[in-house]
Amino acid sequence: MTQEKNCKKCGYVWISRKDNPRQCPKCKNIFWNKNDDVKQFGTKIIFEVGIDMLEYKIDKEISNISKELERILEKSNSTCVKDLLKDMYESFDNISLLKKGE
Repeated sequence: MTQEKNCKKCGYVWISRKDNPRQCPKCKNIFWNKNDDVKQFGTKIIFEVGIDMLEYKIDKEISNISKELERILEKSNSTCVKDLLKDMYESFDNISLLKKGE
């Protein structure tokens, strides 16, 4: 009994003498008849989790930098340095506020 088969991995179409061939004759993939839905779904989850982790690390780093700027600002005696650090500190706060508003 011959049947037309279609490899879901490489797209190759062939006539098979078997009901369930072991592999695709072109790409030799044994999962020729399986969809990639689960793989794509898993990749999407990993990507989204990766982005969330990256955002968390960025927020944490901004917080650490802000604290360090505050510490330096308190110890500084120079008005010029204080003004510069104050501007930098406010910039980091604005970035944090923008991210929270998204």
